[in-house]
Amino acid sequence: MKDKKLVGIDILRAAAVLLVMLYHMWVCGGTPEIKFVPLRRLVSLGGEIGVTLFFILSGFGIYYSLARMERINGKVDVASFVKRRCRRILPQYYVNVLFVLTIGTGAAYISMGHWKNILSHIFFVHNFVLDWSGAVNGVLWSMGIIVQFYLLSIPMYKLLNKMKYFFVPCSVILTILVKAGIYRLFLPEYGGNGFYLGRSLVVFTSLDNFAIGMFCGWLAMNRKTSSSWLRFGAGAVIGYILLDMVCKAGRIYGIHTGNMSGYVFHSGVAVALGVIIWAFAYAPFSEENLFVKCFQWIAKYQYGIYLWHLIIIRNWTASSTLIMDLIGREKYWIAYTLMGISCMVVGVVVTKIIDEGYMRIRKEK
Repeated sequence: MKDKKLVGIDILRAAAVLLVMLYHMWVCGGTPEIKFVPLRRLVSLGGEIGVTLFFILSGFGIYYSLARMERINGKVDVASFVKRRCRRILPQYYVNVLFVLTIGTGAAYISMGHWKNILSHIFFVHNFVLDWSGAVNGVLWSMGIIVQFYLLSIPMYKLLNKMKYFFVPCSVILTILVKAGIYRLFLPEYGGNGFYLGRSLVVFTSLDNFAIGMFCGWLAMNRKTSSSWLRFGAGAVIGYILLDMVCKAGRIYGIHTGNMSGYVFHSGVAVALGVIIWAFAYAPFSEENLFVKCFQWIAKYQYGIYLWHLIIIRNWTASSTLIMDLIGREKYWIAYTLMGISCMVVGVVVTKIIDEGYMRIRKEK
């Protein structure tokens, strides 16, 4: 299939960061009651769903990148792939870490007791530090997982091209088994920190997220049928129903727990989101639509918004008298809108400064 911009995937990229941002505003703003039950489940698990969607979309994008490279060059150029990933991830990540440790709220980490934590952030292995006391920025744990996935992505790409439809079931089974084993081995020793153990300890506890994304990328790149509102509508509805069912079960039985629900929750979310991604890949959205343009703009700066939003939200909810007053008077959506706009503005501005500065340095060299 010829390369074609998948507008629906851009919309999902924007939706992922907006969902994570909404979840953090909801949590930092006191977790106000949401009367509509399906919406409450979606918001209360927005961080889990949003990050899972990030992982899946990362797998999707990596498959597309590797497949295009192989088609154009006849092979996968590992050096070029690594260089592009580093250029995309590293500059803004290190600026973010430096900001948090010096100017932001993470100065407490500047101590002898946290030297391993800081070094682990520099080398993207902070999810392996077993005396884990949290990421210096609460969203950075996921960056370690993503960079580790990059190291596995080329062999996974080759496996997918060989295994085709067996690739996802095998990855899901492996992920569940690894997660169950980690819970059984470490949960009692590490005080029941189920989130750390089951979600961020090793990349293999999220491996099926990336595998499903790569498989969705393979389906999209090799599809033989054209875009269709019918396929989009049917897939989106089925995917949402599956997602709501998984979230409902997770709320009842646990999502970071040493039982079957904890072992399979994120896999179930990933499968449901995979159906939604398949649907959006077929959506015949017009790039001239204002709604679509707004989402594409957010998607373009998704990484910067994701890195910086939690710092801003925590600062505003803890220090801004305006935001605290709005939350106190239950004017949540006004407070959320103000915080959301500020998060997007900062994410865009910082991205432009860092990316344009980096490109200027490269040109001078």
